[in-house]
Amino acid sequence: MPTDENDRLLEAAGYHYHFDRMIFVNRERKKIFSRTALEDHSVEWLQSKMSEQTKDWEFYFNEPPSDRIREAIIAELGSIEGGKRS
Repeated sequence: MPTDENDRLLEAAGYHYHFDRMIFVNRERKKIFSRTALEDHSVEWLQSKMSEQTKDWEFYFNEPPSDRIREAIIAELGSIEGGKRS
């Protein structure tokens, strides 16, 4: 799948890549996309998911992460300035 185009779309929309977790994160929109989901889906899928309205954190992974993993990622993001690794 066109991951370069996906990367550009996400970065233009304010997403940041978290290298340790291999995810794109947007703290304002409360959305997280995994690298593997982006590789397995089309640009149209990404655009559709990016436009969805969410109130709580939404994870776009191939397999839904466990509650423990979700909580760990959210907690970790809270401790990283702006959702970015230095």
